[in-house]
Amino acid sequence: MDLSELFHDLPIDVRTHGDVASVEVDSRAVRPGALFFAIAGEHFDGRKYLADAERQGAVCAVADRKDFDPALLKNISIPVHLSDDARGLLSYCARRFYAPDVNSLLNVGVTGTNGKSSVTWIIAQALSRLGKRALYAGTLGIRLFERGSEIWRHETSLTTAGPIEFFQAVAEAQPDVVVAEVSSHAIAQRRLSAMSWDASVFTNLTRDHLDYHRSFEAYGETKARLFTETPVDAPKKQTRAIINRDDEWGQKIGRRVADPFFFSPSGNAGAPMRIVRSNGNVTGTHLVWYLLKRLARFRHALSVITTKRMCSQRRRRSLRSVILLKTLRGYLLMCRPCPDGLNESVELHRPCLWITRIRRMR
Repeated sequence: MDLSELFHDLPIDVRTHGDVASVEVDSRAVRPGALFFAIAGEHFDGRKYLADAERQGAVCAVADRKDFDPALLKNISIPVHLSDDARGLLSYCARRFYAPDVNSLLNVGVTGTNGKSSVTWIIAQALSRLGKRALYAGTLGIRLFERGSEIWRHETSLTTAGPIEFFQAVAEAQPDVVVAEVSSHAIAQRRLSAMSWDASVFTNLTRDHLDYHRSFEAYGETKARLFTETPVDAPKKQTRAIINRDDEWGQKIGRRVADPFFFSPSGNAGAPMRIVRSNGNVTGTHLVWYLLKRLARFRHALSVITTKRMCSQRRRRSLRSVILLKTLRGYLLMCRPCPDGLNESVELHRPCLWITRIRRMR
């Protein structure tokens, strides 16, 4: 791929031409023909390795402009382009080189302090049961599901993998659907800024990662960027925001996006989807423990059901696949249409009660 194709319409003036054989951010991985991104990180400054990258065959480099030392260019003969958003450019170039068609897929991003892993995992499994090759990317690595079974995996060290690792995995797995946890660190570092999301889910926001974001307000603003920022070359105009209305930051985000879809774990009447009743016969003596200690799992499952509805799957098949998923330590969930056709209730029952329900559906 030519350099001009990689940087087309991006905020950087690159007039250099030449074939690119790979996109790299680690100078040790550079091979002849590589485009090298010299990123200034918390622990390592990639700009110090420009000479190493050139020695190993890099044909061009992009480096962070902030606090750049011109002395680093001494004896460097390859073009080095400075950018105020080198991380964002890395995401775009990695996507265009490794997985150029990813934004034509069904893509779902999930963010929030708690619940990202549960929501993402269950959405991926549920969509795979609907006949999709669903790629899960998150805390548990990158995994491909087909018909509810895992058929491929790639281990990662981060909740949200770096752009090169992520898009290489997408290219190798060849999924129909991508469902990804998008952490606040990933948003701040623009790891997946080149992704266009069909649906974005917000679970909640609690005080966490303040050592990185410095304040709770900054933490919330970072999460909100998943819903308000879109790629410059996005084929989709805007993500569908699926938001927990019970959360204060959820309400703030909802006011910033067009046509948000709210869900409410507490049963808030202003949310189109809400929990209205739970069956007290679910676990006997464990019911109180469940409600007090595991209420978040109610929220996670509700996020999943809402997302499945927003992704325009056939409701009957969607309902059937959600019923068959063991999401809550062996419990099963149901999403039932209410008479007005808009509201839906979620009930929690003993698994044995579902045998009859499933048979009636068939």
